[in-house]
Amino acid sequence: MIWIRYELTYDDFHRGADRLYVLYQKSGYDASIVATTDAYPLAETMRKSFPEIEDATAFLRRRFEVKWKEQTSWLNRLEVDSSFVRMFDVRLIQGSWEFLHSPTKIALTEEAARRIFGTTDVLGREIVAKGSKMTVTAIVSGWSRHSNFFYEVLAGISESDKNNWLSVGF
Repeated sequence: MIWIRYELTYDDFHRGADRLYVLYQKSGYDASIVATTDAYPLAETMRKSFPEIEDATAFLRRRFEVKWKEQTSWLNRLEVDSSFVRMFDVRLIQGSWEFLHSPTKIALTEEAARRIFGTTDVLGREIVAKGSKMTVTAIVSGWSRHSNFFYEVLAGISESDKNNWLSVGF
């Protein structure tokens, strides 16, 4: 019963949690694996096609190697659209939402900022990720790891991916 309760309480802290659904599909690489990825444009298509859908979002989760000075950290990164921020009540603590619209900008949770830099006073600082410099433009709220959508870094979905049926996210 403890395990069942634990499984049934994932993401129950979100506003409207009883109305949140995640699409799953069989993996294209291995039919025994269930994937939560799909083409980014599917969110908009679902929103337009099914009036009972209040909102839909696209996201991509991955582990993210971050380098600053001599330190390397692996963080949980979500690439999200503005619908994700709205649906999950992500709060802007410092900075701006510009990370949603630029591939060279990111947002960190307070915990991630402390882990990397030792402080939350990090706006404008640069890290190296995926071999490129990225600028921290926001500190955002985070939540517990007891979530299907746990993140320490938020980044925007590129404009080309938003309209590309071959890019997976969702």
